[in-house]
Amino acid sequence: LVNALNHNIYSTTVKSISVKVLQVIAHKANLNILCGDIDSAYVNAYSNKKVYAIAVDKFGKEMRCKVIIIQRALYKLRTSSERWHSHLSDTLRSFKFASTRYDNNVWIWLLKDKKTYDYICTYDDDFMAVGTNAQQIMD
Repeated sequence: LVNALNHNIYSTTVKSISVKVLQVIAHKANLNILCGDIDSAYVNAYSNKKVYAIAVDKFGKEMRCKVIIIQRALYKLRTSSERWHSHLSDTLRSFKFASTRYDNNVWIWLLKDKKTYDYICTYDDDFMAVGTNAQQIMD
């Protein structure tokens, strides 16, 4: 058994005031807003602990009742939210987004014109993208 008290099990979420400020920025700067949910988000992140389970019929008859090791962060695992947050943060950094000092769940990216920013804020597996072309940010 794993003692969950010794592990980070929660991820931080965007502050509600940050969402409101981004909406004001979008309105004043005539930027687009795109909100959404990242489908099956947790399974994109790896677990940082070994989690053992007994395979059920969905794994096939040859695997049924065998002990398996879960490598991905799955919904209902105590550490999955934190692991997803870490994975998403690493991904946003790889695309040159930087988290803000006030709210580490608001991410900014300076565009090529060196005058305009795109923004993404995250709340677990939900997001709000704000920019001149919010859909392009998410692509």
